[in-house]
Amino acid sequence: MADPLLEIRQLQICFGEAIALQGLDLVVQPGESVGIVGESGSGKSVACLAIPGLLPKTARCSGQIAFRSVAGQSSRDLLTLPERELRQLRGDRLGFIFQEPLSSLNPVFSAGFQLLEAIQQHLPLSQAEAQQRVIALLQEVQLIREPSQAAQILRRYPHQLSGGQRQRLMIAIALAANPDLLLADEPTTALDATVQASVLQLLRRLQQQRQMAMIFVSHDLGVIAEVADRVVVLYRGQVVEQGRVADVLNSPQHPYTQGLVACRPQINPRSCYLPTVADFLEGQTEPRSLPPRSPATQPLLQVEQLGITYRGRSTAFQAVQNLSFTLPAGLTLGLVGESGCGKSSLARCLVGLVPASEGQIWLDQQPLDLRSSRDRQRLRQTVQMVFQDPAAALDPRWTVGSAILEPLRIKQPRRDRTADQRLLKQWLQRVDLPTDIGDRYPHEFSGGQRQRICIARALIGQPRLLICDESVSALDVSVQAQILNLLKQLQAELGLTYLFISHDLAVVRYMSDRILVMNQGQLEEDSPTEQLFQRPQSDYTRRLIAAIPGEVAA
Repeated sequence: MADPLLEIRQLQICFGEAIALQGLDLVVQPGESVGIVGESGSGKSVACLAIPGLLPKTARCSGQIAFRSVAGQSSRDLLTLPERELRQLRGDRLGFIFQEPLSSLNPVFSAGFQLLEAIQQHLPLSQAEAQQRVIALLQEVQLIREPSQAAQILRRYPHQLSGGQRQRLMIAIALAANPDLLLADEPTTALDATVQASVLQLLRRLQQQRQMAMIFVSHDLGVIAEVADRVVVLYRGQVVEQGRVADVLNSPQHPYTQGLVACRPQINPRSCYLPTVADFLEGQTEPRSLPPRSPATQPLLQVEQLGITYRGRSTAFQAVQNLSFTLPAGLTLGLVGESGCGKSSLARCLVGLVPASEGQIWLDQQPLDLRSSRDRQRLRQTVQMVFQDPAAALDPRWTVGSAILEPLRIKQPRRDRTADQRLLKQWLQRVDLPTDIGDRYPHEFSGGQRQRICIARALIGQPRLLICDESVSALDVSVQAQILNLLKQLQAELGLTYLFISHDLAVVRYMSDRILVMNQGQLEEDSPTEQLFQRPQSDYTRRLIAAIPGEVAA
């Protein structure tokens, strides 16, 4: 066997008294793809950032990170390397792709400037040769097909590119100097299913063509199954299992790994709660049936010929066109489609945040006129929304108790505070949070806890329809399972109706009784859930289903 490209021995990383990573051993061979998987806080990103020396100065590291270039250089310990030499390795022998390209790219420089800068920083090329290298990289990452298309992409700024285009630009920058090792930290988490699939295929193809090693960090086991040869499972900063992807994911040995595999929605029946990591760690592996729901009666929401148009000074963009559907009371309607198809515009329109340019919305078989204050009030009492990012949805200056009670105090400013505190504790208990956290602030909670707070705030006014707009897409798989279980339980207890929006078709399949597929602002397909997955009617729906990351056997 060839000498390892990267050899990590007994790596420990501490922040103050907290140990983020303990005793990590990892060997990466030239041309090998290794996945690192685990929940948020397990130490995945910390391990990845330690390799190129990108941890904050407050971090204390011990152990060894031995890196040996494919070019034949002797092994060097990256933990003891001077900053000047580390800086030369970054972008040269070590490429890095971050999770959120919009925050990683400089907003004041064009795509062409940033890509050219990465090339000129590390390769001794003339201006003309560097320009040719730029075009070759754009073609390699499939941002353009023909050299004549390059100028159009290169003069754009990051905000003018789609999510998939920005991530491909980040890949091109990372590959500019032909690195020996590519570090990818959650590079597809924020992307919709089809874009994620294309980026994963691109990374795997480039890694194999270039014989480049790759470390791919993710909380999604399906993604790891698509791109990795071997996988390392981290739990609370320690390795609990590692081996070939097929062996670890199809026959997990540690209860934590078993829980990560089992909580994936697409391998669980819709009639049962999703198992969680905590269940497996506690030895509770038997499936639990969901409580029965009340049968649907009359339509709660009807949308007829709806159109939504955004108008500028001299332009107009039609985000939703001629959309019609019915949502019966007590059921869940899933809504899927690629980024930009109009899903969030529809959600915001249904809660009165965006005006409809045409069409009609009916609530309880009564037409709504959102110019009427009475109808707007009726809408707010009946429909509430849970947003994608709970940290952005909560005011950091308000305690969580004030945030949850705010909808009630808007309607009745002089409410009885003692009664409100009792109600607050009831709702905190209902969403499985401690009842004594009302005086704490959002930053003191995890992502999953903040989403539970947002759910309590949305439901405390007793709405009948809850719109969930990508409400679990920012959460890791085990926390996602807990939130989905909570939503199912609340639906059965309270008779709630859901409009569930997501780019994750596996999650939508688990949650929904019926699914709408949107494409470029229009309705592509409207079918019962299992019919849509077993007999999709349109090519677009087939592409969405085919883009679900690799299935993992339970």
